[in-house]
Amino acid sequence: MIRIKIMRKLFPKIVFCFLFLLLTGGIFVSSGETSETSISGLFVNEQAYNNKEVIVQGEVLDVLSQKTGRWINLREKNAAIGVWCGKDVKLPEIEHFTGFNQRGDVIKVRGIFHSSCPDHWGEKDIHALFVHVVRKGFRIEEEVPSEKIKLVFLWGCLFAASFVFFAAGKLREKYRRPN
Repeated sequence: MIRIKIMRKLFPKIVFCFLFLLLTGGIFVSSGETSETSISGLFVNEQAYNNKEVIVQGEVLDVLSQKTGRWINLREKNAAIGVWCGKDVKLPEIEHFTGFNQRGDVIKVRGIFHSSCPDHWGEKDIHALFVHVVRKGFRIEEEVPSEKIKLVFLWGCLFAASFVFFAAGKLREKYRRPN
């Protein structure tokens, strides 16, 4: 009877502690699991990451298809890197590329970083194992202010008027009768 009373008091506390540790990740100790790093972080600590699995995230600049796979140029704020995706890597549909009037899709890549890749002319790259889209890109709609439109129209009229006066003066000189 006393054991049951003790268990009734302790059981909710044990369950609470277990759930707390489970939800905060206290029970699961990382067993060499790959953590996300920045592209610039790869360049700063390239020897630490060389030939190791990394996870990076960035905006897609471009995708270049080749016979044996595809290159994805990936950019973050101040760094960019090429990501090689062999034919065995399933790529998601990438619709938007970074450009003048659009933001590129943001993708997350898990792959092997090479500080001097033997397959790709000694360049720094990542050989992708898994790629997925984190956020879709979008077109940037730029509205031209009406003041700018009026200013361009005014400059156009001024240019046309000066051209007409210049051309009229030249024609007058050409067809002027000698006195």
